[in-house]
Amino acid sequence: MSDKAPVTVRTRKFLRNTLLARRQMLVDVLHPGRPNVPKAELQEKLAKMYKVADTNTVFLYGFRTAFGGGKSSGFALIYDTVNDAKKFEPKYRLVRVRRSILVLLRSTHIYIYIWCRGALVVVCLCCGAQQGLSEKVEKSRKQIKESKNRAKKVRGVGRRIARHKANKANNLCTPFAMENHDIGISRDDYSSVGHGSNEALFGDMLTR
Repeated sequence: MSDKAPVTVRTRKFLRNTLLARRQMLVDVLHPGRPNVPKAELQEKLAKMYKVADTNTVFLYGFRTAFGGGKSSGFALIYDTVNDAKKFEPKYRLVRVRRSILVLLRSTHIYIYIWCRGALVVVCLCCGAQQGLSEKVEKSRKQIKESKNRAKKVRGVGRRIARHKANKANNLCTPFAMENHDIGISRDDYSSVGHGSNEALFGDMLTR
């Protein structure tokens, strides 16, 4: 099979999704004589078909090769701008998308074999990771599970922690809290004056 065989790209079920600022469609790729077609090449073809200036706004996913080969089908999304793509696309697809379509290397390492003094020397050149529109956060499975279990203890969007801090701040204004902070009011003074006469209590404190 040759990688230079012609490729035919057809789209169907085209839909303009205004709310998500994108065009979405199904893509059928006919590639007889080729095992498959790289997504970078399909991005270029779709960008040319729909007159897209920035190929980073084209996202391809879910491609499956038909039984027997020669045909693949998948989904394509074309966003209006890169900022719209960053807003609506899931993070894993932002990480996978290539910054430059010209980079068609499937590996980030290049191996050079040199015959030197009767021995074969292998030199590995690291090209660096192919950066997408978002950076991948390296986490172990243990870290992911621990953070998940910690998040279970927070109800809502941090409301439990916020309520706890607010209650703690309000408790500092009570007479019992003042007693702990050496303001000069004791529990006996508060009980002897009564709960409804705070003016007498604080007035007595100021006269001491």
